[in-house]
Amino acid sequence: MAEWIELEEAAGIVSAQTGVSESQAEHMIQRALERGAIVERGGRGTIRTFPGGVTVVTEAAGHGWGISRESLQTWINDLSGSRKPPRRRAKGGRKEVADWDAVKEALRQKIQADGWPEKLNVAGWQKKADVKKWVADLLSQRDNVTPGETTIRDHVNAMLEEIEREEGAKT
Repeated sequence: MAEWIELEEAAGIVSAQTGVSESQAEHMIQRALERGAIVERGGRGTIRTFPGGVTVVTEAAGHGWGISRESLQTWINDLSGSRKPPRRRAKGGRKEVADWDAVKEALRQKIQADGWPEKLNVAGWQKKADVKKWVADLLSQRDNVTPGETTIRDHVNAMLEEIEREEGAKT
């Protein structure tokens, strides 16, 4: 059986679960009721128009007015995004063919063994271009894949930044 609660109690629940003020919660609930996003029972009275203006003639009859606790909670969950997010649509373009996390780990090991690429290092490990060539060779030999130059450049730049940031955090 459905549980029905008053607006003030509903506003308190919304406020507690979302962090908004109770008056703001009441306003949000009113708008949700108008849109039908929250189930209400009974109505809030009969309103009739007479010459001279709108007049409330009677209060709600029967069990009185109330908000369904269940529909309120569903609405709050929708607000806070606690429901399972919708499935993402696949992006266009080619799927990843390289295991970039494994490449990053191999690059980390290479840096630990041979140091960061810099001018004082041995030939073939002095510039980012050398790192890009090393990554391209690694992928070609190990995974038999050949990503484009731009893809390799973007991943190498990101990996070097991440490794440098992680190394800096250790010291």
